[in-house]
Amino acid sequence: MQAQAKTNDVSLPLLKKGSSGESVRLLQKILLKLGYDLAFNATYDDVTVAAVVRFQADNNIGQTGQVGDQTWRALTDQL
Repeated sequence: MQAQAKTNDVSLPLLKKGSSGESVRLLQKILLKLGYDLAFNATYDDVTVAAVVRFQADNNIGQTGQVGDQTWRALTDQL
């Protein structure tokens, strides 16, 4: 797995528990828009991990709780 996904010519980093910042805010905004319940706090906390795992399960993606290339693609494809 690469450390960064490239979506629409924008590099998106690998996100995992403990990550924070604008990429996490983007992730949380997308998940909220798609109907997943979590806090919009720019912190990749346990609630965000759980929402990512649910999203991955709903989209037949390996349920790692991390957001890498495949999960970023699936998220952005649904926008």
